[in-house]
Amino acid sequence: MAQSNKAAVDKLKRSVTDDGAADAENVGRILAVMDNANQVIEDGTRRVAEVVETLRNFANLDEAEVQWFDVHEGLEDTLVILQHQIKPSVKINKQYTEVPRVNCFPAQLNQVFLNILTNANEAIHESGEVTISTSCQGGNVRVSIRDTGVGIPEENRKKIFDPGFTTKGVGVGTGLGLAICYQIIKDHDGDINVDSEVGKGSVFTVVLPTTPRKVARNR
Repeated sequence: MAQSNKAAVDKLKRSVTDDGAADAENVGRILAVMDNANQVIEDGTRRVAEVVETLRNFANLDEAEVQWFDVHEGLEDTLVILQHQIKPSVKINKQYTEVPRVNCFPAQLNQVFLNILTNANEAIHESGEVTISTSCQGGNVRVSIRDTGVGIPEENRKKIFDPGFTTKGVGVGTGLGLAICYQIIKDHDGDINVDSEVGKGSVFTVVLPTTPRKVARNR
């Protein structure tokens, strides 16, 4: 479609001669509209291709095996998936440092990032910030996701990873999101914890060994 439109524009341009100068202004406006339409089509096609590639990478549909995983790529793919859900008033900050790859099931870790980032966005009712930080400590990769949202009361923090527990109200969600995240990280010999203060926000920290013993046994 983009190529056909571009060919039509080129043909129309060639048809405009000096003898047709009286109509050149109108034709010029038409050409401008067609050029713009062509650019929109090309941009849209490129974005669709990028989203499809991101979805494929995110779910690893063709590579469900254990593999070396770049957590930064996983975080970036997750942000692309969430780009239309993140509120315009929420600023995303990235504080990435050089970290080693992790031997893991990438689709599972992407699911953890998706759940935590979704919760962070939902915790901010108006404007705020979500900060994603990575670091390497003691041979482990650490990913921290901090939000400036409403925070989690202490009595809820103790149950936040329990299956079925939810603060979203009756009929909203299953309460399994963070419980599944907890199990995924534990299956990777890692750890996940939360620190929060009501009215100031929360920070979820995921700690992953680069070569989990449980994952290696499942290869």
